[in-house]
Amino acid sequence: MTTLSLLRCRTASIRLVFVIDIKDLIENPDQYKASQRARGASEAVVDQLIAAHETRSAAITRFESLRAEQKANGKKVAQAQGEEKQQLLQAVKQLSQDVKAAEAESAHAQDELRSLQASFPNLIHEGVPMRRRG
Repeated sequence: MTTLSLLRCRTASIRLVFVIDIKDLIENPDQYKASQRARGASEAVVDQLIAAHETRSAAITRFESLRAEQKANGKKVAQAQGEEKQQLLQAVKQLSQDVKAAEAESAHAQDELRSLQASFPNLIHEGVPMRRRG
């Protein structure tokens, strides 16, 4: 394999994905809806992106809160003795399962948001003519 063909193989697998800035979309949803309207596409995607961002934020907050609680309880277990320690261990075990579930939920919400962002077309800027297809 030549250097050039090896370079082609390596660069062929690179895929750049440009995503919409979610903060800008949240601050200016009407601009994005107008862009969708001009394109003849559904405006509902803008609301779906905002909802996906809120879902992701809530999932991350829940995960971080449970993780902080898990760490705090870990310190309590180290100091506890006897029956109290056994009760704390049971609570920590359940909390560990909750943390894993929350982490998975957070990752899923992140994937959903990224997928929506990646499929959202570029913003149409006023004054730029639309390319005619056909």
